Amino acid sequence: MDAPCAADTGIDLDHPVFRFARGRPDPLPPSTIARYFPATRRPDARRLAECGSGDAFLIAAGSGRGRVLLVTVPLDADWSTLPLSNFYLPFVQSAVRYLASGSIPSRNLDAGDALVADIGAAAEGRTATLFPPDGAKVDLPVLRFAGRGEVRYADTQRPGRYRVVVSGGGAPEQTLNYVVAAPATESDLTPLAEERWRELEQQLGIRRLDLQERPITEAIAGPRGGRELWSVVLGAVLLLALCEMFIARAVARQSA
Repeated sequence: MDAPCAADTGIDLDHPVFRFARGRPDPLPPSTIARYFPATRRPDARRLAECGSGDAFLIAAGSGRGRVLLVTVPLDADWSTLPLSNFYLPFVQSAVRYLASGSIPSRNLDAGDALVADIGAAAEGRTATLFPPDGAKVDLPVLRFAGRGEVRYADTQRPGRYRVVVSGGGAPEQTLNYVVAAPATESDLTPLAEERWRELEQQLGIRRLDLQERPITEAIAGPRGGRELWSVVLGAVLLLALCEMFIARAVARQSA
């Protein structure tokens, strides 16, 4: 379309492609787009940048396991002055990083997320064994998907490290490590209710200290249960010393 407009007058700074421009005083370059391809995005696609006319400049979408970016302007300087700006190089680098990372499955999982291990094209005759955090051993089938081998495991409710060992098929043994994060509820800083405190005191045999009523120094200095063991340990050391002395004398007499 031969309709000049200001280059990407609206961009989504929260998206990874434009994250490099966050915090800049002038994230948008003073460039001009003389021509562009009008495009309509799919319902599952996301418009990341648009021209001053309201038409899309950059659209992002997923395709299978990969990512797709549609730029409605060529990357050379025929239709725009964008390649002549200091915005162009970091934009292209960020877009390439974003597209390349789409094929790399994440190994940091949340509880309940499916563990998916890609073992490559040479999957014939290979076997997979999973070692979850509890130390058990689980044999998993190696599935074929789009010409590649794949291992899946869905029971990831327990946080910790999951280790997948792939062997056989005449290929070197391959170990893939995955980590399931602990639920955020364990880091909840909300104060406990009185009823919950009483339950913990009964279950764990603990006693809560109210620092407003009694300083912690007084609580520590107060009488505590238990028994001092230093005298018992000192007596045991003296007894061992006497036994060693008698044994040394007996050995000396026999040698003489």
